[in-house]
Amino acid sequence: MKFDDAKAQADWLATQIQHDIEQEELRPDDIVVINPNPFTTEREVGPVRAALFAKDIDTELAGVSTSADVFSKADAVTFTGIFRAKGNEAGMVYIMNAQDCYAGWDKSTTALVRNRLFTAITRSKAWVRVLGIGVNMNALIGELNALIRHDFKLVFQYPTADEKKDLRLINREILGRRRIKQRKTIDEIMDAVAAGELDPEQLAHALEKLNNKRARRVAK
Repeated sequence: MKFDDAKAQADWLATQIQHDIEQEELRPDDIVVINPNPFTTEREVGPVRAALFAKDIDTELAGVSTSADVFSKADAVTFTGIFRAKGNEAGMVYIMNAQDCYAGWDKSTTALVRNRLFTAITRSKAWVRVLGIGVNMNALIGELNALIRHDFKLVFQYPTADEKKDLRLINREILGRRRIKQRKTIDEIMDAVAAGELDPEQLAHALEKLNNKRARRVAK
């Protein structure tokens, strides 16, 4: 479902969650709202949570308003980023800002953001609704409609042997440039995340707070 702006998305989402609870007899803890971009989750879900609070519906932001090892609480709607959502399921899943998953910031990262959308969709045990804003959401809806028309079968052109060689060279070049730019401390952080020693969602939350502080300094 496509909206013109973030406010329209937030207003619709809050009203629909209220309907789910009051008319469809879902418990608040049956509902999970996922924001695919972990670096913007706290900021993006704020207006929806405020609207639900005005409707006397409790919410939690997993790992932020709850302790690190708690995903959801009884009688509260759970909001989460994509990393925290992994391994957890709910009867009703709302995915907001799905337009962020239409394409990556370059071709090499499109698969990464598409995987976030796939992960979010598979968190649902029964119902899922995909919401987004703007032209990228229109494009994503076009792809979903094409998938429906093809009976949910993916049609693509398999690369030739020569094309696969070119793809490997391109990927190798991209990886080489990235590793040159990486500092040792970044590598250590990523290794800790991969090893499970650092929670990616908490790391994203900390980075978002740091970015907000920098933005306020610049504004002054």
